[in-house]
Amino acid sequence: MERSFPHDSRATLAWVITGYSIVFASLLVTAGRSADRLGRRRLFFIGLDVFTLGSALCGLAPSVELLVAGRFIQGSGAAAMLPASLGLLLGAFPAERRAQVVALWGGIGALAVATGPSLGGLLVSGPGWRWVFFVNLPIGLIAWLAGRVVLPRTTADPSRAAPDYLGALLICLSLGTLVLGLTQGPAWGWSSARVVGCFVAAVVLGVAFLYRCARHPEPVLDL
Repeated sequence: MERSFPHDSRATLAWVITGYSIVFASLLVTAGRSADRLGRRRLFFIGLDVFTLGSALCGLAPSVELLVAGRFIQGSGAAAMLPASLGLLLGAFPAERRAQVVALWGGIGALAVATGPSLGGLLVSGPGWRWVFFVNLPIGLIAWLAGRVVLPRTTADPSRAAPDYLGALLICLSLGTLVLGLTQGPAWGWSSARVVGCFVAAVVLGVAFLYRCARHPEPVLDL
């Protein structure tokens, strides 16, 4: 990536990883509650579509800014898929088999964590880093086609209170400004107005997030 974007610093390139993690973690709880409210199957396909779209944007990105934007999109799609996928599994098997199914689900995730870096390294050293994202396109298409056939239809519960989407945005922005200040501190100067402003914004947004959690019926963080 440094060779593809020689004019961008490592601190900027680090957002390719950091941006995904922040969005994914911030939306995970809200996405799980959205799956209960909108229907797990429906939210799973929404997440799959969004993740695949983000992968395409990342692979085609002509600039770091668009690459990071694609990672934000990927993170939101993954956050929607993960709890919906587990909910679909729990609903598709009887109670006596659920422990086995959840163990298998977790084991596949662990296998992905173990093998992902090696397979990704092969792609990066072979056809190039963009193929780390392009490989998701045929996988996403296969998953979409197979899912339409095998995934059970689930019922939505629109009577549930809507999750706190504003709260999810606040914690995402709070973490984002905090990480921005930490990563850019050496370049901008720890006492510069921009870095201090990032830390102040992180605190203000964090306090606003806690305020929302204390008053919303479906908070991101149940205090």
